[in-house]
Amino acid sequence: MADSTIKSIYLVLNDSMTGYLGIDQSTPDDGFTGTSHHNVAAAVYPVGTRKAVYISSLQGYSILTYLQNGVASGTAVAAGQVMIPDDVSNNANYYPTKITDDPDEGLLASACAIAISAMTNDYYGWFWTGGVCPVGIGSMTATTTTATDDSVAVGCTLMTCDLTADKAGLKIGAAAGHVVGFSMKADG
Repeated sequence: MADSTIKSIYLVLNDSMTGYLGIDQSTPDDGFTGTSHHNVAAAVYPVGTRKAVYISSLQGYSILTYLQNGVASGTAVAAGQVMIPDDVSNNANYYPTKITDDPDEGLLASACAIAISAMTNDYYGWFWTGGVCPVGIGSMTATTTTATDDSVAVGCTLMTCDLTADKAGLKIGAAAGHVVGFSMKADG
């Protein structure tokens, strides 16, 4: 199949990243993409910290998790990029909170995170890991897109996949995969 895209606002993610999610609905003082803690070389928050944020335009909660952008396929990733846990070749301690967009270096059919802004390799920051799209946070807008394999249909369950472009993306869930969410609309 050919690569395609879907507007990120049509996705709902199942949060399957590790970490404790209590009732913390606070926002960092300078926002989720503030330069004091987001896209930084050293973690400022405990890696795996999760926060729930109400997105009024979508009438639902979005879960954001503080993770490390491990070895990506380029020097950086963009908002809307699907990320998967880094495998042991670049993650000797196997931290489930170290993620990549490179399907050759990551664990497909596992957990999913989506970048909320551009992120540099090996840097720390907030990623969308559950609930509705975090519209208005970072670079996430109503027109931000997420890559798919051109198979996504209305209401289908989703799993991560290796796109033709050799990046992680989303496709219709299969029996052998880990469901990471569902779609509200078809891709294309």
